[in-house]
Amino acid sequence: MKIEKLSKEQEEKLEQYRDKWIKIGLDCSPCDKEKAEKLMPAIYTSQGFDAPKTILWADTPLQAVELMQTKYGIDGEKERINSNFCYGQHDASWLGYYDYCDEVLGLTDECAPIKPIMEFSRNVGWFLPYDKVICICDRPAEIHLKVGEKQYHIEGEQPSEAIINGVMHHDGGPSIRWRNGESMWHLNGVKVDQEIAETPHHELDPAMLFKISNAEVRAQFVQKVGMERILEKNESRVVDTAEVNSLTYELIMFKINDEIGERPYLKMINPSMGIYHVEGVPPSVETVAEALDSRNKTSVRPTILS
Repeated sequence: MKIEKLSKEQEEKLEQYRDKWIKIGLDCSPCDKEKAEKLMPAIYTSQGFDAPKTILWADTPLQAVELMQTKYGIDGEKERINSNFCYGQHDASWLGYYDYCDEVLGLTDECAPIKPIMEFSRNVGWFLPYDKVICICDRPAEIHLKVGEKQYHIEGEQPSEAIINGVMHHDGGPSIRWRNGESMWHLNGVKVDQEIAETPHHELDPAMLFKISNAEVRAQFVQKVGMERILEKNESRVVDTAEVNSLTYELIMFKINDEIGERPYLKMINPSMGIYHVEGVPPSVETVAEALDSRNKTSVRPTILS
C-alpha cells in the first residue's frame, strides 16, 4: 500500500529519528568489538554471501587500507580501495530514514534487507567488506564541530544532543582525532593543514597566503589572519576598485619577494558570510574587469560570489 500522507503522530516522530541518528553518526565512544563481530555475519548473509572468517580492526580508515594492502594483499590503488568503504556510523543520514520507515511507518518487510547493516553500523565506524576478510574501523575518539558561532566538543562518548548542521571546526587543534592519535584539521568545514589550524593567528606568516593554491583554504587563512594584517605585513597597493552587482572588488598588487616582484590578486568579500577571498590572477591583468573576465571565463558579471 502506498503511503500518501503522514499522520500528525508520524510527523512528530521525524525529528526524534533525525536526532537519534545524528547522535549515532557523532558517537565517539569506543566500539564494543565483541558485539560488532557478532552482528557482522548478518550483513553478508542478508545479501546471500558467506561471512568471512577473518576480522581485522583498525583505528582509522587509512590504517584499514594499509592493512588490507600489506597484510592481505588486496590489489589496487588506495583511492580504489577507499571507494569500497562502507561508512558505518557515518551512513546515519540514510540509515535513519529506513529506521523511521521500519519502526514508525510499519514497513517491516520492505526494510528487512537493510536492518542488518543498520544494526551493524550503529556499532562501528567505517569498514571494508571483502569475501575472505573484513576490516572494521573503531569510532573516532574526538570530534569538534561548529554551528554558527557555537562550538561543540565530543570526546569518548555519544553526544547528549543532536548537533544539527554542524561543520568540522577547531581553531587551535585537530577537528577529528582517532584513537591512535591520527588527526585531521578543519576550519569552518574546510580541511586545512595542521599549521594553519593550530598556529595562533598572530603567529601565522601572512606571506603563506601566496603558497596556498586552494581557494577555500585561502579564504580560511585570510579569515583567521585578517585581511588588515595581510595588507600590513605584505607590500601591497590597490590599483583598481569596482562594485559589480552590489559586490565590491579590489585589484591588489602584492610583492611576493625580490625575485618574483609584484603579482596581481583579486580581493572580494562574500556578503552573506563576511569572509574575504583573495585569488591570484594572470600577471598581465591591470583592472578588476580584466580580473573578472579571466576568473570567470566570461564577460557576464556574477550576481553572487562564486
